[in-house]
Amino acid sequence: MPPHHWLCGHLALSASVIRSMPPFAHGVYVADQIRQRYPHLEGAFYLDTWPFGPLLLVILSPNMMYQLTQANQIPKDKGLRRFLKPLTGAEDLVTLEGAAWKRWRAIFNPGFSANHISTLLPGMVEEVEIFKKILVKYANSGDLFYLEEASLNLTIDIIGRVVMFVVSNDKCNAQVCLHSRLGTTNSLAKPDTMS
Repeated sequence: MPPHHWLCGHLALSASVIRSMPPFAHGVYVADQIRQRYPHLEGAFYLDTWPFGPLLLVILSPNMMYQLTQANQIPKDKGLRRFLKPLTGAEDLVTLEGAAWKRWRAIFNPGFSANHISTLLPGMVEEVEIFKKILVKYANSGDLFYLEEASLNLTIDIIGRVVMFVVSNDKCNAQVCLHSRLGTTNSLAKPDTMS
């Protein structure tokens, strides 16, 4: 475990790491930056951010991750279920457990087979080429932009193509094309990230 303060836990360490990162960097990088500062943390470590959050077990070892997520069915986090319930009604593949999870996972397995995914690759490559054009445009302009938004649009474009057969193009990403077909509005896409 990284150096721990008896009262403040790892808050000072977390603050130090956050200050060393670029502005607006995603919080997921904090644990990796701690690992880089303390290379002896090989398999896992606890991160204590109380009172701002629960005690976290940060797992670094792929083998340990396999043991916790696939080899042994440990109960899923209640916070995850609470977060997803308004979106999914608590009946989703992420939060299902036991026999119900196995049944639904078996139904979806063919869609994630290597053979099926390889048939989708040409369309995914087309979407990534459009994404690349967006990145090149911003790189040439020197303007600051949110990579998260552009990446989210790419993700939705790929999902739109694979699941709903909505193909984006240089002028219209899948979100906008889909919303225009449905006659609804789109709150996620912004025109300046799509051209």
